[in-house]
Amino acid sequence: LIDDVRICRGDEPIIDRAALTEELLTDLIGDVLGLNLANGIENNLDAKLDKAFDALFDSNNGNDGAAVHALEAFIQAVFAQASLQWNGSLGANKISVEDGYRLIAKADELIVLIETGCIGPICIG
Repeated sequence: LIDDVRICRGDEPIIDRAALTEELLTDLIGDVLGLNLANGIENNLDAKLDKAFDALFDSNNGNDGAAVHALEAFIQAVFAQASLQWNGSLGANKISVEDGYRLIAKADELIVLIETGCIGPICIG
């Protein structure tokens, strides 16, 4: 469970970490669906993101690590399907290089947010 940590100016919340994480993850899920991939590939990637979502927003405070592992599995799956090199071998060329890098960058951004509370130059909590 991502804590409901807020950066505030006075009493006015500026950034809600849980809401931002949910928004970024929902965005990433939409990006995957928007690629119109073959059903098996789309389902595989979507399942990893669903697992991350479930781990983040369940009632167990200790599940953030499970969400990070699911996002890391997502990144490995993107490498496997994209025209990107991973551990010395090229992926399957089912996702373009541009789309692959975009998906990976967004997943990395989420991992950093979960692990550190930072997104870009802003740190939350």
